Amino acid sequence: MWACALATIAVLAGCSPEFRPTAAPTVAETRTFIAEMVRLAQAGDFEKLCQMGGGNCEDILATAGAENVPADPPMVARIYEVPSVRHADGSWSQGGQMVEMCGTDGSGADYQSQMLVFRDPHEGIIAIEPIYWSGLGIIAGTEQPEAGPGEPTFEC
Repeated sequence: MWACALATIAVLAGCSPEFRPTAAPTVAETRTFIAEMVRLAQAGDFEKLCQMGGGNCEDILATAGAENVPADPPMVARIYEVPSVRHADGSWSQGGQMVEMCGTDGSGADYQSQMLVFRDPHEGIIAIEPIYWSGLGIIAGTEQPEAGPGEPTFEC
């Protein structure tokens, strides 16, 4: 059984009127990102892995367990673009490529995870969150989950 944490994407640049969201990475760039993320996780290089993600990576790693890194890469069920959204207050939610993946972690537990891969103007391509075996689910923009809270919205 996989554990699912829900995260609301709040990749906002604040109310700065000069902020403009960046273009989403291509699917090819996203797949290259995933391959590097898997390579770092399997090599146990969690410092570099967390540099590929947001500010909660260490906490998510502690919950998912560094000892539970899957032996096999995740099966990518779907990659689709989530558009950037401008809010009524003038702030933006940064869009990107949503990656839905699943597999079996190092403890033998199945996982289904989602991550948003996007282009940060200062850090390059990063993700929310690169701990792909965490079971993290993302609620973003116009994509509405079809299942109940804590249930996967995709099939592997």
